[in-house]
Amino acid sequence: AVAALPNRQGAISGGDDGMARLWDLKSGKQQKLFYQPYGGPVLSLAVIPGGIKVAVGSSDGFVRIWNIRSGELECELNTYGGAVRGLAVNPSNPLGQLLAAGADGYVHVFNPHHQDH
Repeated sequence: AVAALPNRQGAISGGDDGMARLWDLKSGKQQKLFYQPYGGPVLSLAVIPGGIKVAVGSSDGFVRIWNIRSGELECELNTYGGAVRGLAVNPSNPLGQLLAAGADGYVHVFNPHHQDH
């Protein structure tokens, strides 16, 4: 999984090792590691509007919201729908409503700013 940052200089990738990584696109160097010891493979990513948070969808059915600047885990959202196969931000919602596609075939809706769904 991969997501570009709005500053055009960075990207975040995720892989089977369960980790998400922040990359500097100019130098090609890893800048930060978002370690998820129990999340399983990273299947989907989405940058939250504002560009300082990233949503990471994993095979364990959770979406984890990370602060890109600090590297801190801000919240965990359970989809109760199996692996999180896709993430998207609703562009018509100014708060950055997050949509998660679960392996159950449903779309799960979250507001990461208020941690409810």
